[in-house]
Amino acid sequence: MLWFSKSGELTSGHLGQTEYKLLYPETMITKETAEDKLREAGFIRLYIDVDDNSKVQLVYGPNDNIIAVNLSRHIETMTTFMEAEEYPRQRISPVTPAVSLEPMLGVSEKLVKKRDEDGTVRWVDPVAAEEDEEEGLISIYNDEHAHFSQCNLPFEPYLERQAEPLPLEVLTEKALHYLELVEGSIHDKYLLEEPAVVEEEHEPHEDDTEAAKHSIVLEPTQLFYFYRHYRGRLLEERQAHIHVGKYSGLIRECSVTRLTTRQEAQLQKLDPILPSH
Repeated sequence: MLWFSKSGELTSGHLGQTEYKLLYPETMITKETAEDKLREAGFIRLYIDVDDNSKVQLVYGPNDNIIAVNLSRHIETMTTFMEAEEYPRQRISPVTPAVSLEPMLGVSEKLVKKRDEDGTVRWVDPVAAEEDEEEGLISIYNDEHAHFSQCNLPFEPYLERQAEPLPLEVLTEKALHYLELVEGSIHDKYLLEEPAVVEEEHEPHEDDTEAAKHSIVLEPTQLFYFYRHYRGRLLEERQAHIHVGKYSGLIRECSVTRLTTRQEAQLQKLDPILPSH
């Protein structure tokens, strides 16, 4: 439902259960002022783009978080519109992993290692049913374009030794060490977004029902986002995310979108024209 004044001015609207009221400011800023405000807010940014043909180049483009500047001179952002929090990204100090990649995924001598035709490496339970063996308890896939690994080991045994979630500092260290094993020199390549800490929803309890005995309980995880950059300039769509088990400390999932060797070489060629950041 819409309401109009006698002069034909739309004053408010009602759609379903939500009411909207339109406010008209007494003063309106000019187009030039709006452009200045957007410029000050960094609406146009310089970043590194990798296109579908693997071409690496510097481009100017809009800041996706900035929607508009309203008539009251305020910048409207997607973060504010979605009522979401902004998490800062920080540089990473050099890290030295203490263990290799496989133990961080929970690989043990009890599991059998197999390799698929596409190069995926899986570790399976030798006494598991054939249908359960297809996916495997642990798997790693690597190629020039991406890395993906996951761990589906049950986490209930870890609750016997770790009744409370591990500290965020410990989980962060595990994520950093794992990405270092996967990519190397991450202090030169990635920015770490401050992790969003979600209240623990899992409450261990006994459930003797038949359905519970056959159900799979997933371990709560802490998610870490890493953003690829080069000399401070972000690379679009070149990110990594890692889920770390809050109780076990195991890497439950890791996904990395990589640059190919050719793209890395093209990146180096931007040095002469890349402005200081």
